[in-house]
Amino acid sequence: ILQIFLDPIPSDEIKCYIHGVSNVKSSGKTNYFSCQLQTESSGVVRAVCFSPEKRQVLEQYEEKKSPVKLSKFRINEKEGSKDVIINKYTNVIKAEETAEFKCTPLPNSCVLAISSVNQVATGQLVSLRAKVAQLSSVKVINTTMGPLRKQEAQVVDKTGCIKLILWEDEVDVLDIEKTYVMKNIRVKQNQGEKYVNTAKGEKFLYEETEAYDEVVEVEDYECPSEAQIFGTVVGVRNVAKYYSCFSCSKKVIVDARGKIGNCSSKSCNMVQKVSSCNSQWFMKVMIQPEDTTEETVALSAFHEGVCKLASLSEDIISVASACEDELVRCILSVDKVKVTYEAGQNKLIDCELATDN
Repeated sequence: ILQIFLDPIPSDEIKCYIHGVSNVKSSGKTNYFSCQLQTESSGVVRAVCFSPEKRQVLEQYEEKKSPVKLSKFRINEKEGSKDVIINKYTNVIKAEETAEFKCTPLPNSCVLAISSVNQVATGQLVSLRAKVAQLSSVKVINTTMGPLRKQEAQVVDKTGCIKLILWEDEVDVLDIEKTYVMKNIRVKQNQGEKYVNTAKGEKFLYEETEAYDEVVEVEDYECPSEAQIFGTVVGVRNVAKYYSCFSCSKKVIVDARGKIGNCSSKSCNMVQKVSSCNSQWFMKVMIQPEDTTEETVALSAFHEGVCKLASLSEDIISVASACEDELVRCILSVDKVKVTYEAGQNKLIDCELATDN
């Protein structure tokens, strides 16, 4: 998880009730936990705390349903939402309870109507009762955590329709046309549109239930479509190199000395020499369309895509052993390409040298 500390929230403090304090989690050397804040003025917002010693205090306030005041916090603005960032400098004190502001259960403690998801804070866990109206095939995609299995569905109830993304062990567990109560799914947002997916670190619970008498129709839904662009590679950014496990291909966390790594997969947990791991690259590739009046397109290129781009260059290099500067120069030497990418996610799928017609 990336800590991004931005400007303070305009108010010097937040008056709120605490809900859903999670267990302490780890990302690399960073320990953190999350919770939901039922605020007096801004509805429900997600909070992430990077001071694990504050967990017991927040959990006690949650159990007692006591209002608190937070001050000296920051916000992380992401995907159109604002997460409250709590750290060791944040003050947490009991607030005065008033008749106008009472603690109320949040949607994640009950089954939520799909139409209500837009009122839920991004990052919050919710439960839905919904029918699986459409279900895609399982795809294996490359991510910075290594290759992951992914499946998309459209689920519906009487009030609306929403996209559900299933990851890894949760793919192929639901059947089309069946109705389920699904718990521990996280609200996400992309380009202003809310969707839900199975949450890392949380057990996805699902149980088949009685079907609805009627549900809304799924209109104009299409699985992620492919698009093509003809243009020139004009820049790269966010270049990153990581290592994948030689056993399961998941991301390896390298120790401070850089010689030993631990597989990030709990089911594998292989301790291995870094020299035995596979090198993986990721970068954002900027493509300038042939029609220069169009805006530059930024595409995410995972290792397979990086290798395909490098293979189009006249410079012959070993992508696995290349240094960052060598790889970047190779990619930037590629001219006039036809790129196929996943629309919406802007993920590079394939590329080839463009031919003059």
